[in-house]
Amino acid sequence: MTAKTGLELRVDPFVDLYFSVRAQAADLDEEPAPGYGPAVGAARSVQEMLGSFGGWGPLDSQVFELSPAEVVEAFSSLPEPYERRGRSLSLRGPAVRLAEAVEALMPGFLAGEWPTRRSRLEARVDFLEREFIPRHREALAHMMSSLGISDPGSTVPMYLVTTTNPPGAMTYYLHGGRQVSVLAVGVGGSDSLLMETLLHEATHTLDLASRESGSVFGAMRQLLEDRGLSRGDNAYHDIPHTLMFIQAAETMRRVYDPAHVAYGDATDLYERSGEIAVVELAVWPRYLAGELSRDEALRRIVEALDPRPGD
Repeated sequence: MTAKTGLELRVDPFVDLYFSVRAQAADLDEEPAPGYGPAVGAARSVQEMLGSFGGWGPLDSQVFELSPAEVVEAFSSLPEPYERRGRSLSLRGPAVRLAEAVEALMPGFLAGEWPTRRSRLEARVDFLEREFIPRHREALAHMMSSLGISDPGSTVPMYLVTTTNPPGAMTYYLHGGRQVSVLAVGVGGSDSLLMETLLHEATHTLDLASRESGSVFGAMRQLLEDRGLSRGDNAYHDIPHTLMFIQAAETMRRVYDPAHVAYGDATDLYERSGEIAVVELAVWPRYLAGELSRDEALRRIVEALDPRPGD
Protein backbone atom coordinates (compact mmCIF):
# COMPACT_ATOMS: atom_id res chain seq x y z
CA MET A 1 0.00 0.00 0.00
CA THR A 2 1.29 3.43 -0.94
CA ALA A 3 -0.06 6.91 -0.29
CA LYS A 4 -1.17 9.45 -2.84
CA THR A 5 0.00 12.19 -0.49
CA GLY A 6 3.68 12.99 -0.90
CA LEU A 7 6.39 15.27 0.43
CA GLU A 8 8.29 17.66 -1.83
CA LEU A 9 11.74 18.76 -0.65
CA ARG A 10 12.54 22.39 -1.35
CA VAL A 11 15.41 24.85 -0.84
CA ASP A 12 14.96 28.62 -1.06
CA PRO A 13 17.37 31.45 -0.19
CA PHE A 14 14.76 33.81 1.28
CA VAL A 15 13.32 31.08 3.49
CA ASP A 16 16.84 30.11 4.59
CA LEU A 17 17.77 33.71 5.43
CA TYR A 18 14.53 34.47 7.26
CA PHE A 19 14.78 31.42 9.51
CA SER A 20 18.45 32.11 10.13
CA VAL A 21 17.36 35.44 11.56
CA ARG A 22 14.71 33.65 13.64
CA ALA A 23 17.41 31.26 14.94
CA GLN A 24 19.71 34.09 15.98
CA ALA A 25 16.85 35.97 17.64
CA ALA A 26 15.98 32.91 19.73
CA ASP A 27 19.57 32.57 21.00
CA LEU A 28 19.65 35.47 23.45
CA ASP A 29 23.15 34.56 24.69
CA GLU A 30 24.77 35.19 21.31
CA GLU A 31 25.42 38.43 19.46
CA PRO A 32 23.97 38.60 15.94
CA ALA A 33 26.28 37.73 13.07
CA PRO A 34 27.91 40.75 11.39
CA GLY A 35 25.31 42.73 9.47
CA TYR A 36 22.39 40.87 11.04
CA GLY A 37 21.90 43.23 13.99
CA PRO A 38 18.87 45.20 12.72
CA ALA A 39 17.03 42.07 11.55
CA VAL A 40 17.76 40.09 14.71
CA GLY A 41 16.86 43.08 16.89
CA ALA A 42 13.51 43.45 15.14
CA ALA A 43 12.88 39.69 15.42
CA ARG A 44 13.62 39.85 19.14
CA SER A 45 11.10 42.67 19.52
CA VAL A 46 8.47 40.46 17.91
CA GLN A 47 9.67 37.55 20.03
CA GLU A 48 9.08 39.53 23.23
CA MET A 49 5.41 39.65 22.29
CA LEU A 50 4.91 36.23 20.66
CA GLY A 51 7.63 34.06 22.20
CA SER A 52 10.27 32.23 20.17
CA PHE A 53 7.92 29.41 19.11
CA GLY A 54 4.18 29.39 18.55
CA GLY A 55 2.20 32.45 17.58
CA TRP A 56 4.44 33.29 14.62
CA GLY A 57 2.26 31.53 12.07
CA PRO A 58 0.69 34.66 10.51
CA LEU A 59 4.20 36.03 9.97
CA ASP A 60 6.34 32.99 9.21
CA SER A 61 3.87 31.48 6.74
CA GLN A 62 4.19 34.50 4.44
CA VAL A 63 7.81 33.77 3.53
CA PHE A 64 6.93 30.54 1.72
CA GLU A 65 4.66 32.24 -0.80
CA LEU A 66 5.85 35.84 -1.13
CA SER A 67 8.96 37.72 -2.20
CA PRO A 68 10.88 39.83 0.35
CA ALA A 69 9.18 43.01 -0.90
CA GLU A 70 5.77 41.36 -0.76
CA VAL A 71 6.42 40.23 2.82
CA VAL A 72 7.11 43.86 3.79
CA GLU A 73 3.74 44.78 2.28
CA ALA A 74 1.99 41.87 3.98
CA PHE A 75 3.43 42.71 7.40
CA SER A 76 2.39 46.33 6.85
CA SER A 77 -1.20 45.07 6.64
CA LEU A 78 -1.17 43.34 10.03
CA PRO A 79 -4.00 44.60 12.25
CA GLU A 80 -3.06 47.21 14.81
CA PRO A 81 -3.47 46.44 17.62
CA TYR A 82 -2.84 42.74 17.08
CA GLU A 83 -5.05 40.60 19.30
CA ARG A 84 -3.51 37.43 20.72
CA ARG A 85 -4.87 35.39 23.60
CA GLY A 86 -6.67 38.31 25.14
CA ARG A 87 -3.76 40.73 24.76
CA SER A 88 -3.56 43.75 22.46
CA LEU A 89 -0.07 43.92 20.94
CA SER A 90 1.70 46.61 18.93
CA LEU A 91 3.09 44.04 16.51
CA ARG A 92 2.97 45.78 13.15
CA GLY A 93 5.94 48.10 13.64
CA PRO A 94 8.47 45.48 14.75
CA ALA A 95 7.17 43.04 12.14
CA VAL A 96 7.64 45.58 9.34
CA ARG A 97 11.14 46.40 10.61
CA LEU A 98 11.93 42.68 10.55
CA ALA A 99 10.68 42.27 6.98
CA GLU A 100 12.53 45.38 5.78
CA ALA A 101 15.76 44.31 7.48
CA VAL A 102 15.63 40.82 5.96
CA GLU A 103 14.89 42.33 2.55
CA ALA A 104 17.95 44.57 2.96
CA LEU A 105 20.11 41.53 3.79
CA MET A 106 19.09 39.56 0.70
CA PRO A 107 21.52 40.97 -1.92
CA GLY A 108 24.58 40.47 0.29
CA PHE A 109 23.31 37.07 1.42
CA LEU A 110 22.85 35.85 -2.16
CA ALA A 111 26.34 37.00 -3.14
CA GLY A 112 28.06 35.85 0.05
CA GLU A 113 26.69 33.12 2.31
CA TRP A 114 24.08 31.55 0.04
CA PRO A 115 26.29 29.59 -2.42
CA THR A 116 27.92 27.65 0.43
CA ARG A 117 24.62 27.14 2.22
CA ARG A 118 22.90 26.06 -0.99
CA SER A 119 25.59 23.41 -1.61
CA ARG A 120 25.11 22.01 1.90
CA LEU A 121 21.32 22.01 1.61
CA GLU A 122 21.33 20.44 -1.84
CA ALA A 123 23.66 17.71 -0.56
CA ARG A 124 21.09 16.90 2.14
CA VAL A 125 18.31 16.91 -0.47
CA ASP A 126 20.36 14.50 -2.60
CA PHE A 127 20.77 12.19 0.40
CA LEU A 128 17.06 12.27 1.19
CA GLU A 129 16.13 11.72 -2.45
CA ARG A 130 18.20 8.52 -2.35
CA GLU A 131 17.47 7.20 1.14
CA PHE A 132 14.10 8.63 2.18
CA ILE A 133 11.92 9.66 -0.74
CA PRO A 134 11.71 6.26 -2.57
CA ARG A 135 9.80 4.70 0.36
CA HIS A 136 8.24 7.79 1.92
CA ARG A 137 4.77 7.17 0.44
CA GLU A 138 4.82 3.71 2.00
CA ALA A 139 5.76 5.35 5.31
CA LEU A 140 2.97 7.91 4.99
CA ALA A 141 0.49 5.15 4.18
CA HIS A 142 1.54 3.27 7.30
CA MET A 143 1.07 6.37 9.42
CA MET A 144 -2.34 7.16 7.93
CA SER A 145 -3.48 3.58 8.42
CA SER A 146 -2.23 3.57 12.02
CA LEU A 147 -3.77 6.94 12.80
CA GLY A 148 -7.12 6.53 11.06
CA ILE A 149 -6.46 9.37 8.64
CA SER A 150 -7.87 9.37 5.13
CA ASP A 151 -5.31 10.17 2.47
CA PRO A 152 -5.82 13.85 1.52
CA GLY A 153 -3.99 13.24 -1.76
CA SER A 154 -1.88 16.37 -1.43
CA THR A 155 1.73 17.33 -2.03
CA VAL A 156 3.27 18.91 1.05
CA PRO A 157 6.29 21.22 0.60
CA MET A 158 9.12 20.55 3.07
CA TYR A 159 11.65 23.40 3.14
CA LEU A 160 15.13 22.47 4.31
CA VAL A 161 17.05 25.32 5.95
CA THR A 162 20.49 25.72 7.44
CA THR A 163 19.17 26.65 10.87
CA THR A 164 16.04 27.88 12.56
CA ASN A 165 14.63 28.66 15.97
CA PRO A 166 13.95 25.81 18.41
CA PRO A 167 12.55 23.20 18.17
CA GLY A 168 14.17 23.06 14.73
CA ALA A 169 11.10 22.11 12.71
CA MET A 170 7.64 23.68 12.33
CA THR A 171 4.49 23.20 10.27
CA TYR A 172 2.23 26.03 9.14
CA TYR A 173 -1.10 26.67 7.48
CA LEU A 174 -0.96 28.51 4.16
CA HIS A 175 -3.80 30.27 2.37
CA GLY A 176 -6.59 27.94 1.39
CA GLY A 177 -5.81 25.50 4.19
CA ARG A 178 -2.68 24.02 2.61
CA GLN A 179 0.22 23.08 4.88
CA VAL A 180 3.97 23.60 4.64
CA SER A 181 6.84 22.54 6.87
CA VAL A 182 10.31 23.91 7.50
CA LEU A 183 13.13 22.07 9.22
CA ALA A 184 16.81 22.58 9.88
CA VAL A 185 19.02 19.97 8.21
CA GLY A 186 20.96 19.42 11.44
CA VAL A 187 17.89 18.63 13.54
CA GLY A 188 18.55 15.64 15.76
CA GLY A 189 22.17 15.44 14.64
CA SER A 190 21.95 12.36 12.40
CA ASP A 191 20.60 11.19 9.05
CA SER A 192 17.97 8.91 10.57
CA LEU A 193 16.71 11.59 12.94
CA LEU A 194 16.37 14.03 10.05
CA MET A 195 14.25 11.40 8.31
CA GLU A 196 12.16 10.84 11.43
CA THR A 197 11.65 14.59 11.74
CA LEU A 198 10.31 14.71 8.20
CA LEU A 199 7.79 12.04 9.18
CA HIS A 200 6.95 13.87 12.40
CA GLU A 201 6.20 17.10 10.54
CA ALA A 202 4.23 15.08 7.99
CA THR A 203 2.15 13.79 10.91
CA HIS A 204 1.30 17.40 11.74
CA THR A 205 0.21 18.05 8.16
CA LEU A 206 -1.92 14.90 8.13
CA ASP A 207 -3.48 15.87 11.46
CA LEU A 208 -4.29 19.36 10.15
CA ALA A 209 -5.85 17.81 7.04
CA SER A 210 -8.04 15.45 9.06
CA ARG A 211 -9.47 17.65 11.81
CA GLU A 212 -13.03 16.94 10.69
CA SER A 213 -12.59 13.16 10.48
CA GLY A 214 -12.45 10.41 13.09
CA SER A 215 -8.67 10.16 13.38
CA VAL A 216 -6.69 8.92 16.38
CA PHE A 217 -5.87 12.49 17.30
CA GLY A 218 -9.49 13.57 16.99
CA ALA A 219 -10.58 10.70 19.23
CA MET A 220 -7.84 11.45 21.74
CA ARG A 221 -8.76 15.14 21.89
CA GLN A 222 -12.40 14.18 22.42
CA LEU A 223 -11.41 12.01 25.38
CA LEU A 224 -9.46 14.94 26.79
CA GLU A 225 -12.38 17.31 26.22
CA ASP A 226 -14.67 14.84 27.99
CA ARG A 227 -12.45 15.34 31.01
CA GLY A 228 -12.86 19.09 30.80
CA LEU A 229 -9.60 19.94 29.07
CA SER A 230 -9.43 22.65 26.42
CA ARG A 231 -6.90 23.98 23.91
CA GLY A 232 -5.44 26.21 26.61
CA ASP A 233 -4.32 23.23 28.71
CA ASN A 234 -0.77 22.00 28.14
CA ALA A 235 -1.88 18.37 28.36
CA TYR A 236 -4.34 18.93 25.51
CA HIS A 237 -1.34 19.67 23.29
CA ASP A 238 1.36 17.49 24.85
CA ILE A 239 -0.48 14.15 24.96
CA PRO A 240 -1.28 14.01 21.20
CA HIS A 241 2.06 15.65 20.29
CA THR A 242 4.13 13.03 22.12
CA LEU A 243 2.14 10.34 20.33
CA MET A 244 3.14 11.94 17.02
CA PHE A 245 6.81 11.45 17.92
CA ILE A 246 6.21 7.84 18.91
CA GLN A 247 4.27 7.08 15.71
CA ALA A 248 6.98 8.65 13.52
CA ALA A 249 9.70 6.63 15.25
CA GLU A 250 7.72 3.40 14.96
CA THR A 251 7.13 4.11 11.28
CA MET A 252 10.87 4.57 10.77
CA ARG A 253 11.44 1.13 12.33
CA ARG A 254 8.78 -0.57 10.23
CA VAL A 255 9.63 1.01 6.87
CA TYR A 256 13.29 2.08 6.96
CA ASP A 257 15.38 0.59 9.77
CA PRO A 258 14.29 -1.84 12.51
CA ALA A 259 17.22 -0.61 14.64
CA HIS A 260 16.29 3.07 14.37
CA VAL A 261 16.86 5.01 17.61
CA ALA A 262 13.90 7.30 18.22
CA TYR A 263 14.33 11.06 18.35
CA GLY A 264 12.77 10.91 21.81
CA ASP A 265 15.52 8.57 23.04
CA ALA A 266 18.39 10.20 21.15
CA THR A 267 17.49 13.58 22.66
CA ASP A 268 15.91 14.46 25.99
CA LEU A 269 12.43 14.66 24.46
CA TYR A 270 10.97 11.57 26.14
CA GLU A 271 12.65 12.52 29.40
CA ARG A 272 11.10 16.00 29.22
CA SER A 273 7.74 14.49 28.32
CA GLY A 274 7.82 12.54 31.57
CA GLU A 275 4.85 10.34 32.36
CA ILE A 276 3.22 11.03 28.99
CA ALA A 277 6.07 9.32 27.15
CA VAL A 278 6.25 6.47 29.67
CA VAL A 279 2.57 5.66 29.30
CA GLU A 280 2.34 6.07 25.53
CA LEU A 281 5.50 4.02 24.92
CA ALA A 282 3.97 1.22 26.97
CA VAL A 283 0.65 1.28 25.13
CA TRP A 284 1.00 2.50 21.54
CA PRO A 285 3.41 -0.13 20.18
CA ARG A 286 0.98 -2.78 21.47
CA TYR A 287 -1.76 -1.18 19.38
CA LEU A 288 0.53 -1.12 16.33
CA ALA A 289 1.29 -4.82 16.92
CA GLY A 290 -2.43 -5.62 16.90
CA GLU A 291 -2.60 -6.49 20.59
CA LEU A 292 -5.00 -3.65 21.44
CA SER A 293 -7.77 -1.94 19.53
CA ARG A 294 -7.39 1.73 18.79
CA ASP A 295 -10.13 2.74 21.20
CA GLU A 296 -8.71 0.54 23.96
CA ALA A 297 -5.23 1.98 23.47
CA LEU A 298 -6.49 5.56 23.63
CA ARG A 299 -8.64 4.79 26.66
CA ARG A 300 -5.69 3.25 28.49
CA ILE A 301 -3.44 6.22 27.71
CA VAL A 302 -5.91 8.84 28.88
CA GLU A 303 -6.98 6.90 31.97
CA ALA A 304 -3.38 6.20 33.02
CA LEU A 305 -2.39 9.85 32.60
CA ASP A 306 -5.60 11.10 34.23
CA PRO A 307 -5.15 14.67 32.94
CA ARG A 308 -7.12 17.47 34.60
CA PRO A 309 -7.99 20.99 33.43
CA GLY A 310 -5.04 23.24 34.18
CA ASP A 311 -2.44 20.52 33.55
